[in-house]
Amino acid sequence: IKFLEKKNVLHPIAWDSFGLPAENISKINNLCPLKWTISNIKLMRNQFKKLSIYTNKNSEFLTCDFNFYKWEFFLLIYFLKNDLLYKNFEKVYWDKEEKCILSNEQINNNICWRSGIKPEKKKIFTWFINIKKYTKRLIFNLKKIKWSNKIKKIQNKWINIKLFFIRKIF
Repeated sequence: IKFLEKKNVLHPIAWDSFGLPAENISKINNLCPLKWTISNIKLMRNQFKKLSIYTNKNSEFLTCDFNFYKWEFFLLIYFLKNDLLYKNFEKVYWDKEEKCILSNEQINNNICWRSGIKPEKKKIFTWFINIKKYTKRLIFNLKKIKWSNKIKKIQNKWINIKLFFIRKIF
């Protein structure tokens, strides 16, 4: 709407290129995952152009670009050095077709959101973020955010569940 009012509006676009689905499909097509991803980005850019949706290349980023994921490595190292990451066995939803872990939100009526199959429960050794020392602050600051009460309630529940698991583990 602001664009139609002749306002200068930034429209960043992110090309999310990580994850097992991209890797799995590139294996099926016998392609390098990076090449597969770049070819899909080019295809989507052309589709945007045909729809007269113009994006500024300076305001887009690719998660497969080192200039993006170097910050993920930076954060990972920071979290590790500050004891904010830990590994533990946990039962997770497993999509055997996609060969990946799914969050609870990716399961609808006991069906995997992407593959459409019934998920398996699988116990794996995986990474967790330890938010224990930030829980009170997270919950307190959640009250200040201008989000709907429904979303705040979901976030509050998620934070408290994570705190429960952390207390159970430690």
